[in-house]
Amino acid sequence: MSEPVIKIFGDRILKAVKQAKDFCEFRKILEIENLVPDQCSIIETMLEKDCKKRPIKIKEMLIEKRVEVKAIKQDDKEVKIKLENEKLEKARKEKEEVEKRLKELTKQRETAKQTSFGAVVAGKIKPSVGFTFIKEEKYTCGNISNKMQEFRHDKTGMEFVYIPGGTFDMAPNYKVTLSPYLIGKYQVTQSEWQKIMGDNPSSFKGDRRPVECVSWDDCQEFCQKTGLSLPSEAQWEHACRAGSKGRYCFGDDELKLGEYAWYDSNSGSQTHPVGEKKPSAYGLYDMHGNVWEWCQDYYGNYPSGSFTDPTGVSSGSSRVNRGGGWYGYTSNCGSANRDGSDADYLSSCLGFRCFLRLT
Repeated sequence: MSEPVIKIFGDRILKAVKQAKDFCEFRKILEIENLVPDQCSIIETMLEKDCKKRPIKIKEMLIEKRVEVKAIKQDDKEVKIKLENEKLEKARKEKEEVEKRLKELTKQRETAKQTSFGAVVAGKIKPSVGFTFIKEEKYTCGNISNKMQEFRHDKTGMEFVYIPGGTFDMAPNYKVTLSPYLIGKYQVTQSEWQKIMGDNPSSFKGDRRPVECVSWDDCQEFCQKTGLSLPSEAQWEHACRAGSKGRYCFGDDELKLGEYAWYDSNSGSQTHPVGEKKPSAYGLYDMHGNVWEWCQDYYGNYPSGSFTDPTGVSSGSSRVNRGGGWYGYTSNCGSANRDGSDADYLSSCLGFRCFLRLT
């Protein structure tokens, strides 16, 4: 403020200058201070002249406005960047979820190819023979655990377990590699036989007891009618062992045999309903005891070497029996124990379980 203005109007002018933000507000304050309009005009004129010499706050105000605008623009830019980053992060997460799901689906498809019966056998069995998936269940026997897939044979109602195949030593110098297959969870029962064959030749009657007094030839007729077959000796032993290298599916302790098998010490000299004892790590019942089981092979000496899906010797006078039965000793029930009988042989201690090749 110039000295002439202050000298003319004194303290009231100083008060107005301190309080006013612009000329309009300055004028109002002067009016409140009872300065006449003419005096206000004089003051404004003097102030304008003073501003020409020193343009007080106008430039500062403009600079301040520019800073504010710049700050707003900067804030807008940061907001836009933040929004873009959020969009990118959301897109990245969505992409990760999609990739994760694709990996899961790919893994499921690969698993299906390796372990799902439906995927493995598609187009490789007769259209009249169908299976329905039942469940997947974990079985533990001894120190071995396996998660197994189970299916129901639509025509017979029999339950089957998917066996993934593998390699094992069947005898010294005899290594066997097997492709995946299905095998009966239980020995064929009398009710299942009756349903297909229309009769029941068994000595010990009971719908859930294993059918017995059936020859190898009889079993072939049953299998032809159902689209199934008997397992080879190698397939039977691989299924019986369920990964065990011991004498039995549970190990070597024969004192535990009674938990898994009906044999001479606990059978009461008769068969028993299937599935009453403990299962193997493949979820199979009565692989030891109850009734011996027919296999597809001729009985003969094992060859030496490594073989894939062997079917035994090419000829012979008898067919293989496996597993031991209700009158057998502990040694008869071992996983590797074998016997042979003529194809037309009948016994109340001899039955079978069915099998289906998948490849």
